[in-house]
Amino acid sequence: MNMLPQGITDKIHQAGTISFARLMDLALYSEHGYYSERVQIGRKGADFFTASQSPLFGMTLAAAIETKWQEWGEPPELQVVEVGAGQGELAETILSELTASSRINHVSYCILERSAKLRQVQHERLEQAALIGPAKVIWEDPVKDIPTIIIANEVLDALPVEVVKKTHRGWELLSAGLNASNGLTWHWNEADRNAAALANEFINCPEGTVAEICLFYESTMAQVMDNYSAPVQALWFDYGIFKEEWEAGVRPEGTLRAYLNHEIVDPYTHLFEADITADANWTHAEAVSRKFGFSTEVITQGNFLFRHDIMKRAVELQQSEPTLLAGSRWTQQLKQLALPGGMGDRFSVLICERSVAR
Repeated sequence: MNMLPQGITDKIHQAGTISFARLMDLALYSEHGYYSERVQIGRKGADFFTASQSPLFGMTLAAAIETKWQEWGEPPELQVVEVGAGQGELAETILSELTASSRINHVSYCILERSAKLRQVQHERLEQAALIGPAKVIWEDPVKDIPTIIIANEVLDALPVEVVKKTHRGWELLSAGLNASNGLTWHWNEADRNAAALANEFINCPEGTVAEICLFYESTMAQVMDNYSAPVQALWFDYGIFKEEWEAGVRPEGTLRAYLNHEIVDPYTHLFEADITADANWTHAEAVSRKFGFSTEVITQGNFLFRHDIMKRAVELQQSEPTLLAGSRWTQQLKQLALPGGMGDRFSVLICERSVAR
């Protein structure tokens, strides 16, 4: 077990014990957390890779954005909101594509990012690419009266989760305390009413199963998706699981894991040094979206990207390269992003639509 930062042990001492969701929030987002101090996204020298690092992904999303803008009657203004923009690669690609288009004249790009370290990286990237200026880029809450497309790539899986266990008595909740050496000790206690109700509604797994429930879907989606007086579409890309899969017992040990140097490691022993994640619960996320008046659809990432002509775009980019070797990078991106065996079927997208205000 890595040593806990002093500020974290102080918080646990004060509380006595804290739930796993609180500990996960501190481990990822506090001043001592992974996203504040250690986060590295990409391939070599990083901990994990996301689709945002692939230009083909951003180009295809830019095309999807333009298609939706056309469906909305080509409004004079369009707002793109990216939640959890990582190192800014996706923002850079989308903005480059949209600002190069002669069709959409006024594009605002709003980034919602909790990590101060990543906000700085994003600003430097977009400034260096000369995209701040031609497009309005802000790091604050979005405007709610402009037609808006929301993009969230691997956001739901990074929200803190409670770890729960189904027993013959009902649901138990995992919490953490400290021993005499300030090491973590783990405890199972009766789950509170809210966590138990959500687990019954959206997990309902067999006895003995360890699972995760997220208490933050509603607050996160409310901030991002609610109270618009203009048309809005939200695209939540992630790996996930449905209630039917939990009920069938396909994940008896749950989905919680951590990534360190591109390897899966034990999240309980690598707190504050690894990226901790759990599968999105699509059944729960859809229910919250519908509560806010959205129609919903969950399809595989591959189906979404093919729906928006990723194959055609990859072929055109490949043919534009001077050599076959140079063109092969687009084939590799296509395989990784959209085809079975890669992200194409492992990842899905929750598509949320609302054409008028509630």
